[in-house]
Amino acid sequence: MENKHTNHNENKHNKNNNSRFGFSTASLILGILGFFLGYLTLGIPLSLLGLIFGIVGIVKKQGGLAIGGTVISCIGILLSLFFIIFFNGDPYYFINQLITKKIF
Repeated sequence: MENKHTNHNENKHNKNNNSRFGFSTASLILGILGFFLGYLTLGIPLSLLGLIFGIVGIVKKQGGLAIGGTVISCIGILLSLFFIIFFNGDPYYFINQLITKKIF
């Protein structure tokens, strides 16, 4: 009987431990997506969500994943803003400028 009680507590502890990194993992995934989709305007909302989840993860002391997600999300936001400011939010702006000016 005592062994069943111990297993129940271990399972409960493992369940809480596995769900502990939810915000950090979400921050890292959204930060990476925002970084790679930074040349589209889609990168900004993904990176903003990643930044928010990363800050929540840092506050909840979820470790390095939260810090990594926050950093990558900030880079994704900066990259998206760079493309919006310099390329008018069009991922093919540079290619279109090369074609229309007949640089080739």
